[in-house]
Amino acid sequence: MSFAGVAESAPPEPPYRPGMVIEAFDLFDTSIDHRPMVVAAQKRWLADAAARLRERLDAGKQVSVIDSAATTRMTASIAHSYQHPSTCRRCILAEAHKLGARYVFIGSVHKVSDLIIYMDGELDRVGDHKPLMVRSMEVKADDKTMILRAADTMVAAIERHLG
Repeated sequence: MSFAGVAESAPPEPPYRPGMVIEAFDLFDTSIDHRPMVVAAQKRWLADAAARLRERLDAGKQVSVIDSAATTRMTASIAHSYQHPSTCRRCILAEAHKLGARYVFIGSVHKVSDLIIYMDGELDRVGDHKPLMVRSMEVKADDKTMILRAADTMVAAIERHLG
């Protein structure tokens, strides 16, 4: 409705946020304990770390995280062809391009012991030949706490490189 020549204005559109794909984390466990219950717990913690990254980055203002179900479907062929999907950076970037993402995060965790992990992360811009960020950090604590702490630190590093 307009009054005396004053036109209604449409509500402002939310600001555009480019898409980001967060790949599933690879785990390299060189610690001694490979009992099935320990390995199952580690897989849950890796999923928790990837979920924490997705949640925190999507809640921010810089990127919109693309649905992980779509990412899983699109990268299923990579997961079957390679022991660790992160070994085929070109493949991951091609799949992210198909999803319409501008950025990809590829993470891995190296569990050295029950008290030490290294989390590595690579932030790529789709279409670029070199990474925007390559980060490695050492975290010490119990398994789940240290993985989530590393995920939070990685979120901060990603946001610095995006902004």
